Amino acid sequence: MSMTWAECKSKIQSLGFVEDSEMVEDQYPNIIINSVNRALDYINTDLVKPYEAYFSSVYSTWGYRTNTYNGESEYVKLNVWTADAPEHVSAETEDDYELDLPDNCVFMVPLLASHWIWLDDEEQKAYTYYNEYVMWRNDFIANISNRNGKVTMTGGLWF
Repeated sequence: MSMTWAECKSKIQSLGFVEDSEMVEDQYPNIIINSVNRALDYINTDLVKPYEAYFSSVYSTWGYRTNTYNGESEYVKLNVWTADAPEHVSAETEDDYELDLPDNCVFMVPLLASHWIWLDDEEQKAYTYYNEYVMWRNDFIANISNRNGKVTMTGGLWF
């Protein structure tokens, strides 16, 4: 469920831009690029780094690795995900480039980027997108923490 740069721009467009021509004007491409990069950093700091143990277990794979000191191959679990700063997009980024976040977080990028895109022009729309991001963020954290959101109270009053 990864997301390409073209899919991200398309989702941002569907979250507020009325016409395609508005996205290609002088000002908007830079705003979109900056907002997406900010969203990538924010989600990485907000979700990926604090839950790095979860991501490294989910995004690990089994494969061969050659032992450097004796040249023998061994079958080991290789970690293919790190919580390093995600690679940013730019005006030169190809449309088929996959955004550098885990698959179960990348769908939040257009919501958070749209928050910053609309913050100056339409505050209500911007905070609607931010609140939706927070809802998905909290749901994600609850799911990986095995919390169901219900409280069970036991016991009673002791005198």
